[in-house]
Amino acid sequence: MIPYFTKEQVGIALPYAKLIPALQQAFTEEMIAPKRHAHTVSEADSSSLLLMPVWQPQGHLGVKLVTVAPKNTDVPTVHAIFVLFDTETGTPLALMDGEELTLRRTAAASALASSYASRSNARHLLLVGNGS
Repeated sequence: MIPYFTKEQVGIALPYAKLIPALQQAFTEEMIAPKRHAHTVSEADSSSLLLMPVWQPQGHLGVKLVTVAPKNTDVPTVHAIFVLFDTETGTPLALMDGEELTLRRTAAASALASSYASRSNARHLLLVGNGS
């Protein structure tokens, strides 16, 4: 059985204090990230499916699957799941809540970028956005 990591479990496993330096290291490593695939699911309601692959030549392969349903009213507009595979064998290793993974990665990457752009004596970071 492939383990599934919920939003809460992803948050616990990826605290920002560990995620930011891990991203800093990962950004220096070889990574292949082809252009995402975007597919219209329904013209009538403007829904779509996004496929976002990424992999390391030696290590792991992941695909984020995202659905966007702009006309949703009772559930969120965007849903996502991330599937992690072993690159060498193709074995599925885990399923993860893609929304929490995306939120954490985006915030951590922004914090990392800020560490290069901010004054060296800065003590606070304010992120302003219109998403979650």
